[in-house]
Amino acid sequence: EYGERLRDVPAPLTTSALNEVLRDQFVDEFRYLQRHATDKLARFLDYMTYEYQIDNAVLIITGIASLVMLVSGF
Repeated sequence: EYGERLRDVPAPLTTSALNEVLRDQFVDEFRYLQRHATDKLARFLDYMTYEYQIDNAVLIITGIASLVMLVSGF
């Protein structure tokens, strides 16, 4: 499957072009899984696409860690 996509990339093959082709293939495969998943897996795969939820969790953890360091004097 990757070979067909790589065939359309002009020479010389650069890392950025390879990255784009592989990412597009991965996205297509992920969307295929989403379309065919049921119940809990479908919900989990949907959650994985909500980037802002991941960012918010990271910000909360970072904020708590900073507060703990500030309060404890580290």
